[in-house]
Amino acid sequence: MLMRRGRRPRRAGAVHDAADTAQTFDPPLWRQRRSFVLDALRQHGVCDLGCGEGALLQVLLNDTQFGRLAGVDPDRDALADCHAVCQPSPLDFSFLRELPITLDLFQGSLARPDARLVGFDALTCVEVIEHLDPGVLGLFPTVVFGFYAPRVAVVTTPNAEFNVNFPNLGYGTPDAVLRDADHRFEWTRAEFQEWAAMCAGEFGYSVEFHGIGRLPPSDNPAPDTSDTGACTQAAVFTRHDDPASIKMRSDALVGWLDPNEDPYELQLFSTTEFPYFEQDGFSDDVIVAELRHCVEYAVRLAPDKAGSAIPAGTVVPLDHIWDLLQIRQLCKRLPRLVEALESPAAGEYFALTKDPDEVEILFEIAAKEMPDHTHDDVGYTSEETEHASDSDQQTDHSSDGGGSKLKVQSGHGALPAPSARENVPVAPQDNWGTTFEVDTSLENGW
Repeated sequence: MLMRRGRRPRRAGAVHDAADTAQTFDPPLWRQRRSFVLDALRQHGVCDLGCGEGALLQVLLNDTQFGRLAGVDPDRDALADCHAVCQPSPLDFSFLRELPITLDLFQGSLARPDARLVGFDALTCVEVIEHLDPGVLGLFPTVVFGFYAPRVAVVTTPNAEFNVNFPNLGYGTPDAVLRDADHRFEWTRAEFQEWAAMCAGEFGYSVEFHGIGRLPPSDNPAPDTSDTGACTQAAVFTRHDDPASIKMRSDALVGWLDPNEDPYELQLFSTTEFPYFEQDGFSDDVIVAELRHCVEYAVRLAPDKAGSAIPAGTVVPLDHIWDLLQIRQLCKRLPRLVEALESPAAGEYFALTKDPDEVEILFEIAAKEMPDHTHDDVGYTSEETEHASDSDQQTDHSSDGGGSKLKVQSGHGALPAPSARENVPVAPQDNWGTTFEVDTSLENGW
């Protein structure tokens, strides 16, 4: 196994170098980098290579679009920290996500392929490759783009040219130092782009380059530092699935893997599952009735207009409606909400506008006192499962016309509308967040 040599002054996968703590960037560089990666990962499963203490995985867990997450790191202490910060919190039980999610953490070297990581939509490698020894870095393209072959891969690394903006690094002088004592190298933009283009060309990917963390215009850098690019450079790889590209990836693995070797090279560190709202299959009538009850919370009124009447004809962005937890719980996926809005049940209440990302409210919402956001706008919670109906109970779809007591046919009992929320069942809570840990003596190292 390829291992890193010597004692590392920083944990593997740590994403903070000298630039992260500099006061130059607004927002901070680490936040800009994390936002960029999140925006690039509109997928259903993400594996973070070099996850460290879980900085990125924490953010991904807050986004309910992700159903499967994994992290890999050679440092057991870092994985223990990651495991701790990625456990379900009381809020995860109070605000049940609409879909299940599982987080698996693995310990081991990035140079060792593991069949359990094949099939992830996206892989990330954030501020990690500069920590890799030459042998591991040399195997990285084959493992990531040949063996795992994700649909999307995001790789970020420091831009060496930007170091001229940090006088203490002495960039361009004989006394120059790297941003972090554990960095093996820091590439210029040309060097990074050459490496990334080689990876893309050899394994059937296209690649786009981006810069993260630029100096504010007010800083007015000197002419000799005006073309240094951004502090962090990023490459977003997109897989091609034409026959030639598929053959390219297949040919790259010929003779590379020993079929007699264990396909599970990494050690499973822990598995964590999160609670979620299990009921599914709600009718258009139920979804529309619930939306009639809570759509006022999707209308963003100015503070001095809070509680004012909302006139018929008000247009609301579709994503504001999707932000309502109870709507996500009932629909599970955004296309299901759109389907309900296009159904006869929406009728006189809602209409999609010519802009498919907006919804028109066709009825007036009366003025009221400041709404209590602590109850009606929270969605269905685990507390509402304590008196769940018998699992074999069957009820018919019905409505009183006002959307206040809706029932649905379900093998898990009846779901009332928000004004009378009781007997809302979810899966048993006892096992959520429990983990399975492997005691391994695997040495920390890439």
